[in-house]
Amino acid sequence: MAPYNFVGKMYGFFLVKIDMLCPFCVIGRFGIIIFRSDCALSNLLIIADAPTAVFWDTICCPVPADLHFIDVLHNIKRCLHESSYNGIVKYMVYDSGSPSLIDENPPIENLVITRFPEGGDPFEKFKKIFVDIMEWSIDNPVPANILYISGETNPHMTGLINKLGMDCYNTLLCVRDSLAAFPTNGRLPLVTRDFHFVRSVWSWCELSHGRPPFFNWFSDKLREVTKAKEGARISC
Repeated sequence: MAPYNFVGKMYGFFLVKIDMLCPFCVIGRFGIIIFRSDCALSNLLIIADAPTAVFWDTICCPVPADLHFIDVLHNIKRCLHESSYNGIVKYMVYDSGSPSLIDENPPIENLVITRFPEGGDPFEKFKKIFVDIMEWSIDNPVPANILYISGETNPHMTGLINKLGMDCYNTLLCVRDSLAAFPTNGRLPLVTRDFHFVRSVWSWCELSHGRPPFFNWFSDKLREVTKAKEGARISC
């Protein structure tokens, strides 16, 4: 586990939902704030240029009827760029029942499509996505960004995404349903409450059509840091 700076006496802690005002902090069992010194705000500029892996479950978040598969890939990349994620993007796509994703599309750089039999065991798909995320994180140490696109969550995947967030991976989330109808905690939709470290959140309709995220802590903080650096440079 990455190092922590402890504030106050430590009695043993477990991770609970963090305050989104400070995604680099976690709160211990007795309310002790633990600051992630290795995920300091000064690293935001590095994270912005870091590689991003997109894990897209097309079974839960299918290609919209008014779009083509290629259009969606371009829209995802545009959304990432406009949200201050400027590094190389790799797409890991998981599909069944859509032969056009492979047969009708030209080769795309950094695209891997995994096919599953239509009506097959959902656990096989989940296991493949889970293993791919772990392997990619091993091959791509921080700084790095991970975007998980799926309408399904379970404790194992939630735990993996949270663990990667604890290890300073910049974790992003896209959910199937519209977020406008969900209540929020500050600005973060409560539908994502089990994901403790996500810094940008889209609904699938927003992301697939190239629209801004519902929540984008990372981009907001990056603008603050960039503005502060520019101000310091001018004052010198």
